[in-house]
Amino acid sequence: MSETFDAIVIGGGVIGASTLFQLTELGCRKALLIERGEIAGGMTAHSSGIVRTHYSVPANVEIARASLAMFERFRDLCC
Repeated sequence: MSETFDAIVIGGGVIGASTLFQLTELGCRKALLIERGEIAGGMTAHSSGIVRTHYSVPANVEIARASLAMFERFRDLCC
């Protein structure tokens, strides 16, 4: 018997993990994350991981502020 999924995310770095998180927030309960190595073991693990909030384009400022707010309450969002 084969199992089916509503979504399959390939890559367990920051983009793949975020995609899976957002899918579950939207109600997707049959999602699969596929990673050939360790989760966040590729480029995500080697990035500086800065959170920048200073931009000259107003839309980028709004996105950065929303991202920072989410980052600050991440434990409440996922745990």
